[in-house]
Amino acid sequence: MEAELKWLDDPEVFRVNQLPAHSDHRFYRDQEEAALEKSSYVQNLNGRWDFKFSKNPMERPVDFYKLDFDHNDFGEIEVPSEIELSNFAQINYTNITMPWTGEIYRRPAYTLGDNKEEGSFSQGQDNTVGSYVRHFTLAEGLKNHDVHVVFEGVERAMYVWLNGHFIGYAEDSFTPSEFDLTPYLVDGDNLLAVEVYKHATSSWIEDQDMFRFSGIFRDVNLVAQPSIHVQDLKIDARVADDMKTGSLGLVLKMVGQPGSVQV
Repeated sequence: MEAELKWLDDPEVFRVNQLPAHSDHRFYRDQEEAALEKSSYVQNLNGRWDFKFSKNPMERPVDFYKLDFDHNDFGEIEVPSEIELSNFAQINYTNITMPWTGEIYRRPAYTLGDNKEEGSFSQGQDNTVGSYVRHFTLAEGLKNHDVHVVFEGVERAMYVWLNGHFIGYAEDSFTPSEFDLTPYLVDGDNLLAVEVYKHATSSWIEDQDMFRFSGIFRDVNLVAQPSIHVQDLKIDARVADDMKTGSLGLVLKMVGQPGSVQV
């Protein structure tokens, strides 16, 4: 599958290859790791990333995710952080109007331009683009496992590639976005590329009295999947009418054995 820019303008496309949401509990290899709250199944990717800021989609480095792309003119940005608070763009605040109110034929993400042809962009539009690049080598604790990348928060729309291969797309800014990297991981150096757009059709529902930021503003982690583990869980605790006793319901979704376990 190839990434398509038109997804930004399509309200029916808000995730591609994004894994289903689940509880955010952590996996630990043993009791010692759990006591220290430091899991060898997790590799944090926070820190300095190579970065290129573009004022609009037309100016973005289209092929930046490819292995042979020259990133020499890229700068750096701290992850997590907001692009605007890193001095790449003007901070924007609105309360009762949309940022594009009063403009002629302006709507998120206006990537298709006035004549509806892909690639025909209107100059000066506010849909800025951040192109992020991060090299990493898989930590020992993650090797020989399926590995997912988890973005805890990205505003507002993001495309993800690994080693030149398209991984997925997501628009939900304030909940985690998780993707499976396993098929394209290699021994040694890996190239993770993320393209972040300030606006998509989701801009309509992510609108309130607030500053309009963009970027990878929460943690990014690689998470190895144990061969048998609890992927999702639901706990339902109820107090009886006597206010002294109660019931505890537990539903677990297990990976590594069929079905789920219900207690």
